[in-house]
Amino acid sequence: MLSQKELLNLPELLNAHAAMIEKAEAEQAMCQDEPLRQILQRHSQVYRRHYGQLQWMLDRARGQGAARPPAGHYHGDARWVHGNGQATQGFQSFEPYRPPAPQGHRVSDRTLAVGCLEMNKHACLAATWTALEAAHPEVRRALLDIARDHAEMAFELFQYLQQRNWYAVPQAPVDMARQVAQGFPGGYAGAAAPGAPRPAGAWAR
Repeated sequence: MLSQKELLNLPELLNAHAAMIEKAEAEQAMCQDEPLRQILQRHSQVYRRHYGQLQWMLDRARGQGAARPPAGHYHGDARWVHGNGQATQGFQSFEPYRPPAPQGHRVSDRTLAVGCLEMNKHACLAATWTALEAAHPEVRRALLDIARDHAEMAFELFQYLQQRNWYAVPQAPVDMARQVAQGFPGGYAGAAAPGAPRPAGAWAR
């Protein structure tokens, strides 16, 4: 049986994933870059599978639903292909409302990618936090799987942005690294700093 807190948290994640599915559909219509469109299409399939997993948890709490949840994990551009040639991430039966394609001003591909990156970051944090508050082992495991998928999708979008020089990550200056290191001259809890001589009789790995 699910706890009261789990039953209250799951609908929040269901609502969030339903919004992500609709948002991904609209963004695909606005997207002009084909590699980004393919990323968004794959992510949309994962959001559908997550929705199915979350709905499965609620169904099981009511004594309904299949014995096992929709399975699969996200692995970048990996595809799961069925006998009919359709690529899928696992869950197919949920078909959300599809809003009409936006008219007028187009959002840039950079803005679309950054928005999706931030969305996946927040979804990862929300699923992780909900998992940490879940007492049911199966629910906890499923939520951590969902969080991992969002982390993988966020990283894929980060790589996409980096490849197009839209997400610069400057290297830390040597002087800055030296200043930070000087703040911990003795290491943690009395441990010797890297390169420092070990005291006699110290345990060596």
